[in-house]
Amino acid sequence: TAEKLHMRGENMTIADIEKNIKNEYEYVKSSVHNYKNSRNYDQTRSFLNEFFSVIGQIIMVFFKIIGGIIGFTMIIVGLALLIGLAGWVIVGEPFMPWNNIFIDNQLVYTDMINTFLNPGTIWLFSISLFLIIFIPLVALVYTGLKLLLRFKINDKPFAIIGFSLWFLSIIAVILLSFTQVRNLSVSARSVENINIQRTTNSPIYFDVDKIENAKSSKFYIFDGEFSVTYDKNDKKSFYVHPEIDIHRSVNQPATIEIEKTGRGLDYLKAEENTQKISYKCKQTDSLIKFDAYYPLLKENVWAFPEVDVTINIPDSTIIFISENMVEQLDYIETTEYMPNRELGGKYWIMTESGLTEYKINTIGIDKKQVN
Repeated sequence: TAEKLHMRGENMTIADIEKNIKNEYEYVKSSVHNYKNSRNYDQTRSFLNEFFSVIGQIIMVFFKIIGGIIGFTMIIVGLALLIGLAGWVIVGEPFMPWNNIFIDNQLVYTDMINTFLNPGTIWLFSISLFLIIFIPLVALVYTGLKLLLRFKINDKPFAIIGFSLWFLSIIAVILLSFTQVRNLSVSARSVENINIQRTTNSPIYFDVDKIENAKSSKFYIFDGEFSVTYDKNDKKSFYVHPEIDIHRSVNQPATIEIEKTGRGLDYLKAEENTQKISYKCKQTDSLIKFDAYYPLLKENVWAFPEVDVTINIPDSTIIFISENMVEQLDYIETTEYMPNRELGGKYWIMTESGLTEYKINTIGIDKKQVN
């Protein structure tokens, strides 16, 4: 401003500088005001408004499509799981293609629940467990419908009631499960030692009595693996196979040790449950046959019984392990590692390092007696 005044030959006073600044401000202000009222400004503003409006509509359509896809998926998944739940309640098996992910061989879940739980509280446990699964599935389908159809309704009271029932059901299942676990908190064992009678140096044959039409499923509970077996013709009768070990016996004769373990609320009840475990083996000449399974009684709640069998074999003793027995084998002391499935149908001899395969002259020896 001072330079402009000097170029025009005017005196450069502070008042003059202030006056020129105000004049320039008014000029700029007037130019901006005139532009806002011009046609170009209106066209530019209209274009920007329309541009951002279109962008907003595209984003809204995109999110509506994504919401519709998510809602449709939630409806399909929810309905499929509800159908599976209905199958579980009505016929005892969920109508699901992935059924074997949970338990192999299509075990009937309702029968297993009847075996595990106390008959006096099973109805409460079943209803609570049903609500724990049913309420979230209904909420899943309902949320999917809202996303797909975009309707609005005052559903807060229903949400509060549903959540309250769901929460109370969880509490009931936890309390009933705790009670059941408490009833199995004490364990008791009984051990039976059996001497293997041998009149000659001929091989000892080991075999098991199989159950016709049996199906097995493995699962894990407490600290071990269980294989629950049921008869396809009577799915309410459950069986468990024992774990059979074969060890080297040092300076001792050939023996069989059968250890049974039962559980209960106290020692007396645990001992009573142990005595109820029905399992045995029998010897006929050089053939020893074990029960392939021991039953879980229909009338009683399963107290998670266990049977562990240990066969002690002296050095230089030849044995034959039947292929029928492979499923029951657990730990076998061998000279080198070998999967249990490869032990069946072969002769073995006990050495200081464990069992090693023995190529026996089978002339005069009848292998069919173990079949």
